[in-house]
Amino acid sequence: MASDDPTEMVWEKKLVGRPASTQHGRSRDDDGSSSSNLFVPGSKVVKTQAKIRDIDEDEEDSLPAPEPVYINVIKQRSELAEFAAEVVSHYIDVAVAELKPHVKRWWNEDALPAIKSRAASARKQDLRGSQRRQSSCHC
Repeated sequence: MASDDPTEMVWEKKLVGRPASTQHGRSRDDDGSSSSNLFVPGSKVVKTQAKIRDIDEDEEDSLPAPEPVYINVIKQRSELAEFAAEVVSHYIDVAVAELKPHVKRWWNEDALPAIKSRAASARKQDLRGSQRRQSSCHC
């Protein structure tokens, strides 16, 4: 029995013909591949099968070359950079919204009391120092 494993399949160049009013079905086993079943667009009913024939050596050279496709790479890069900036900005907004209550709690419970305590200690030391200077001054 033949294997349907794409790694064991033999791939050949062939001409494939189909009626203009049909489209190829998609292969369920191999992403990006088409099946030989032909459908009417929008329908799930097989209308016919594709016609497959060998390419003659003389005919292979006379096949039309595919039309070139030009892509504006700079425009695509710009659009990609714009999209990336929007995504990053969105996640920064989400992170800020998530972290805001935690930062507020940390500020109110830890940071601000520590700053106030340090400031009070510094004022006491300055006050003691100025009192010592005044008492030791023999003016």
